[in-house]
Parts: sequence; structure tokens; C-alpha cells
Amino acid sequence: DKQYNLNRRDQEANAFYHSSRWTRTRDYVKQRDYMTDSVDGRVLNDHDYIVDHVIPRRLSADPYNVNNLWLLSRRHHNIKTRYEEQMSDDKLKHMTRNDWRNLIMKSGDTNG
Repeated sequence: DKQYNLNRRDQEANAFYHSSRWTRTRDYVKQRDYMTDSVDGRVLNDHDYIVDHVIPRRLSADPYNVNNLWLLSRRHHNIKTRYEEQMSDDKLKHMTRNDWRNLIMKSGDTNG
């Protein structure tokens, strides 16, 4: 994660994800979702989760909107990211939690 932050993430995103407002929002989502993966319901530990934007942060009108955030395992987040990289912004803006859940489960690479 540190290497990703240093080498791949743009500075605006890096500042966002290190802000105190994001930390509070992230912690709220962790509690709201009972530390369970939103795809398969598996209980996650403190090193195996990502609070993820359903609609990517860069396309969201309010990146702190908790209705656009969910908890994913790192594995599921990585699968979702691979799909996102192949989709147009228009498609990404219309993806729902259920759309993502179905796509991630269909990938066949969902187990820890």
C-alpha cells in the first residue's frame, strides 16, 4: 500500500485518503458494515479491508457520501479495480452495488 501511495496514486487522491474527514468516514463505514465484506459477507480483519467507492471517487459529486461507500476485502477490491480499468466513465457512473457484487462473484476469484 505504501508503494502504491508513493508511485501510482495521484497527489490529490493521496491527500484525500489521508485526510481526517476521510478517516472519520472510513471508520464509520467499517462500523456500519460490521467489518464484513459486502460481496460475500465474510468477516474481515484490520489488514484485509478497503472502504471502497461504489461509483469511483473521481466521478462522485460527494466523495464522502456514505451511501456510495462499502467495505470490501482487498481481494474483492482488486477484482473490482481490474474491471473499473476496462470500463468507460459512463458505465462506471451507473454501476450499482448489486451490479458489482454479481460481477465480482462471476469472476470466480472471490475466496480469500
